[in-house]
Amino acid sequence: MTSYNKPCQRDNRSKTGSASEVHKEVRMKSEAINIDRYAGVEPGEQFDFLYENFSILQELLKDYREELITEVIEQKTYNRRSQSGDLGVRIQVSMGISNPTMNQAIEHMTVAQAIDEGLLDEDFFEDTDDKQELIRKVTSYHRVNRDLETFTSKLSTMNPKDQKIIRPYLLREKSMDELAVDLGIDYRSAVKHVYRIKKRLIEKVEPKLTVMNRRGA
Repeated sequence: MTSYNKPCQRDNRSKTGSASEVHKEVRMKSEAINIDRYAGVEPGEQFDFLYENFSILQELLKDYREELITEVIEQKTYNRRSQSGDLGVRIQVSMGISNPTMNQAIEHMTVAQAIDEGLLDEDFFEDTDDKQELIRKVTSYHRVNRDLETFTSKLSTMNPKDQKIIRPYLLREKSMDELAVDLGIDYRSAVKHVYRIKKRLIEKVEPKLTVMNRRGA
């Protein structure tokens, strides 16, 4: 499964901090987590993951979903062949490289629907390798999707002036230097300004992540 790891240092969620701490915070560094690990970490780490990957998270989720579908189908294909006495090399399921058979197309659609709906029945797990591992991956996929919706919704409720600053930064449309120019302040002041906006966003988002985690525990 694709990994999106970025080593970093966690902030202490305090209202103030030294210039170096503020700078590290706004550079958006979090502990090395990815979609696979997302459901098992604390809300603070989840927020950092959403914050630093906001500009590409939809694409990351799309890629994760496709790889998960492929993984399930490959397991089923290999195990069925093994059970029937064909112990050949595991076949890589084609995603558009060649024309799939009707059965392959139906299976892809069925597996994709189960993952999208989060309804994993015995047919889904039949001929797969590890039921609990697949449950964990599907759960993480839905958790990130759900929390991204929360993050986006809470971002939209922020003061319009804050949104005008933080949105282009989160979307990687503007650098910190460019924000400093737009605001008419120096780089150090821009870093502190973005840091304060992020803190206000944390206050809106993290409690919702905590509630969701408790419900999903």
